[in-house]
Amino acid sequence: ETSTENMLAGMVAPPSQDISVLLKEEYSHLNRAFEGFLDALSTIHASVTKQWNEFTEFRKELENRVSVTCTTSQRKVTLNVGGTKFNTTEETLLKEPDSFFWAMLHSGAWKPDDSGEYFIDRSPTSFVHVLEYLRTGKFNVRHLSESEMATLQSDVDFYQINSLLPAPSPMQFNTNSVKDTSVVYMNNDT
Repeated sequence: ETSTENMLAGMVAPPSQDISVLLKEEYSHLNRAFEGFLDALSTIHASVTKQWNEFTEFRKELENRVSVTCTTSQRKVTLNVGGTKFNTTEETLLKEPDSFFWAMLHSGAWKPDDSGEYFIDRSPTSFVHVLEYLRTGKFNVRHLSESEMATLQSDVDFYQINSLLPAPSPMQFNTNSVKDTSVVYMNNDT
């Protein structure tokens, strides 16, 4: 053997170790690395699956919202309140049974004008709050002055929003509560 052959033989397998031991160690090392790779791949798969499921759920919710919006937009109602146009739906206006809007839409006697609007000669500033209440069930009136509150009280009575009208006395706003919260609480004691 030449010195080059001896040198190559020493690089392939050290004379003190058997080649099978080296192969077993290398196999063990590669096997651990492959198992680590599989674990990482499994973690990534679980994360992607979770994100896909969340996306699918979100998409279904969005499709439901669009479906509801499409259905209700076919029953769109345009109100011209004191010269300001408000677009809403029958569903929103009919949330309050026995109200002005219930009578307006169910009586058959009141028809929209040629432009498709129902004209109501009331305060548009106040109506913003009435419509928001019908949409959400809450008033946000902390910022209103006493005069604006009085107009709103009058309009709630006019529109017969019965859930806000204590029986049998006229509605009273508890303005002390208004300073502490964004929701108006009704008070019969005033």
